[in-house]
Amino acid sequence: MSIAQIVREVAVNLANASVDGAVVNLQRVLKEHLQQKGFSSLRATEIAEDWLQRLQQELEEQLIEWDSLGIPRPLVQASSPFTFLTFRHRNYHSALGMQGISTEFPEVYDFVASLSPREFLLVPACLLQLAGCDPILITDGSGDGGVDCIGQLTEGPARSICIFAQARTSSTDIAKNSVQLEYAKFRDLQRTELFGEYLAALGKGNSADGRSVCYSMFASSEFKEPAREYARSDGLLLRSRRQAAFWLSQSFNFDSLRQMRQTLGATLVRNTSRNLAPLITPYRRDTALLAVTPPQM
Repeated sequence: MSIAQIVREVAVNLANASVDGAVVNLQRVLKEHLQQKGFSSLRATEIAEDWLQRLQQELEEQLIEWDSLGIPRPLVQASSPFTFLTFRHRNYHSALGMQGISTEFPEVYDFVASLSPREFLLVPACLLQLAGCDPILITDGSGDGGVDCIGQLTEGPARSICIFAQARTSSTDIAKNSVQLEYAKFRDLQRTELFGEYLAALGKGNSADGRSVCYSMFASSEFKEPAREYARSDGLLLRSRRQAAFWLSQSFNFDSLRQMRQTLGATLVRNTSRNLAPLITPYRRDTALLAVTPPQM
């Protein structure tokens, strides 16, 4: 492995929100990593000094990725050169100038990846609920038309938008062809009676002024850049593991997510008459219903 590759590896590791400490000094981290690769202490020190600026540039590229996903960076520049505060530091949020990621983010990030395909339906259901959808219905099953979950916004300026969601579990980053295949199923679905049945299940509700339909894929991994470019050009939404972990950790305690998994996870079968929105609300820490005991299913 070349020095450039090692430097990039360090930058990726620093930016993945798995750092245990509250403060990160780039030169020290790079030196330690080089020593782990077999370099002597003296040689590692020399390389760390020479490549320090490059490491900072590589790290910035990784952090820009968080910006592009609409998620606060897990690291913020400190007052000292080449030093960063992590999301575990007490001054992280104030230095960032906004509400950053939660200290529970790494646990929730791992939690999202640990869900079975059936349990993973909780992710789009919860995110639709956080977005203001009510009702939220599970459609996953044989002949579902490539749609696993549907919801409709009922309040606010964006009311009457219907979200048709595909839940995708994968141990690797998702490629463009996978997104194309699923989106093609949705386009075909819109020409069938089943599509009308889904809209009817959501109810007319507040649709006197019309309804608009949006397709989104929620994944337990990240999306490759060609997949994201395809989504931008063809008008669909992608929501990755990192994004899901951020929004979930902002509104749910990790323990409540585990409890919801245990209580609701196995019950997520196709049922267009069962609204999940009120079943999810009691698990949220950001609602007035925290004192309510989650319903037993």
